[in-house]
Amino acid sequence: MPNVVPTLNVEASCQYAADIAIDRNVSRCLLDERRAREEIGHKWSELPASYRSQCSRYASRSGGGTYTDLLTCFEMDLHAGELSRRGRQEYQAAN
Repeated sequence: MPNVVPTLNVEASCQYAADIAIDRNVSRCLLDERRAREEIGHKWSELPASYRSQCSRYASRSGGGTYTDLLTCFEMDLHAGELSRRGRQEYQAAN
């Protein structure tokens, strides 16, 4: 997996969100997506390649994708990994 944040076409997702949500507009959505991409960019090279690959596939599954989905996937993977490590440590300490 390249060490570059993928380019996602967030405009279509933002337009769809604006069409179905009362309190959502395209410009606010695009701003949120830009901020999420910037945050991902700061963390990208530190994330395990398996997370980058899996989350990139998840976020772009419908041909578009969003950086907020990508960021959420990373956060869930990192949290799950931490819980797994903590569980193993607790198990080993108890046995």
